[in-house]
This record gives sequence, structure tokens and C-alpha cells, in this order.
Amino acid sequence: MAKNPMVPQGNLNKVRGSVIVPGYPGLNINASHLGLDGISLDLDEDFVDQIKTMTGVVNSPQPYVMATCTINLLRTQALALQWMQQAEANASIGRIAVHSDTAAYTQRRVHNCSALHASPGRMNGTTATVDLVIRGVYYINNNMWNLL
Repeated sequence: MAKNPMVPQGNLNKVRGSVIVPGYPGLNINASHLGLDGISLDLDEDFVDQIKTMTGVVNSPQPYVMATCTINLLRTQALALQWMQQAEANASIGRIAVHSDTAAYTQRRVHNCSALHASPGRMNGTTATVDLVIRGVYYINNNMWNLL
């Protein structure tokens, strides 16, 4: 009979998630700036195109995919207005670093980012957040450059 391997499951930290904007440090976001939905990072495309053949597939790795970072930013703080003012001046913000809610999952860097939109939603005293959406390039399949 097999024994339980007792592999540690790790921990999550609700206040660890953050978004760092090196080119605009005044736009950095941490847990104190977030609503309950926090931060999400979605890699929007397949990492490899699989081109069908008569008997299988030919793999064609992508050098990058688009990444979308959605941030549930508190509209009740000045930082939400700073993001809107940044978008009004120049929505292209460069690189961001997205930190996870666990130390086991290291930061992800997204390059050539822009603030795509911010949805303040209802302004009737019942919603405290703005959904800020940032999109940029996430580089993958780095080993493919070794073949040049």
C-alpha cells in the first residue's frame, strides 16, 4: 500500500499580489489599492501553432503572446484617478511586473504595455472599484532563438 507523500501544498498571501510599473513608479499597485477581485493575468493566445497535416501536426512555436492584466482598482483612492490621467496623457506605459499571491510563482514581466481601458462602472455609492485593463507582450519559447 502506498503512503501519503505529504507534499507541502504551499500558501497563498492575499496581500502579496502587486503590479509594478518601472517607467511610472507612481502607478505601482499593491493590495491596499485593490478590491476583492484583485489582479488577474491572462495569456491570451496559444504558445504554439499546431498546423495540421494529413497524419499529424507541425508545431510552430510563437516568440510571444499577448497578455492581459485586469486590476480591480479602488476608485475611492487617488491612484485610480492617476491611472486615468496617465491614460489621458499617454496610455502606453512600457513594461510591468506582475507579482503573484504566492512566492512559489515568481513575477511575470509583460512588455510594451498599454492601459487599454478602465471601467468605473456604477457611481451610485455601491461600487468602489474600477476594472483597469492593461495589455502587452509576454515573451515565450526563448530557446527558439538558440537555433539561429
